[in-house]
Amino acid sequence: MEKEKQLEPKLLRRELFRVKCPRRIVAGDPYYFETEPPERLKKLVVDYIPPRSYEARLVLSQYEMHDFGVYQTNAVQIYLAPGKDVDVYAAEKMYADQRIEQKEIGVDTARYIMEIDDRWKEFHTGADGCWGNTFTYFHTRNGRKQVDGKMIMFTMPEEVSFEEMKRIMDTLFAGLQPVRSCEKQKSVRKQHQQER
Repeated sequence: MEKEKQLEPKLLRRELFRVKCPRRIVAGDPYYFETEPPERLKKLVVDYIPPRSYEARLVLSQYEMHDFGVYQTNAVQIYLAPGKDVDVYAAEKMYADQRIEQKEIGVDTARYIMEIDDRWKEFHTGADGCWGNTFTYFHTRNGRKQVDGKMIMFTMPEEVSFEEMKRIMDTLFAGLQPVRSCEKQKSVRKQHQQER
């Protein structure tokens, strides 16, 4: 039991940003885009056009990992959903009637690209394997699947520091607007209520 606790990633840092919702997000191993037929490509990469009603949040996280020795890793999470829901998902929560469908994003050439609208960056991972995931939030109504939102996550290569990741995402998303934590927002709201 004690060993299992040590293997769990420890969150060291987490920053939440409001970003302009992209018109299109494309990410994956560039080799796949050049060689794979369209039907297979859908299973290997991200190529997503969010509905116009969606908003976006970006979470940048840093974890301490314990699986192959102790090291730090950084991750990018892009949350896309209607305005009333996007902050729920960005807080790592969901509604009781929802389920999540997951798809792994792997690489076979030790690299992946991330393209947000017309801005892109190639990351050299140093290894093949799974470097990202997509999570689709959905519920079922009258036997039909209704998509409620999406989260796209990528792990950064080891040499990309938290600050470098933040700078890259600021460029890709054409600006990051920090979102205050819930605790800070509540205390500010209480102050305004007391002043009235």
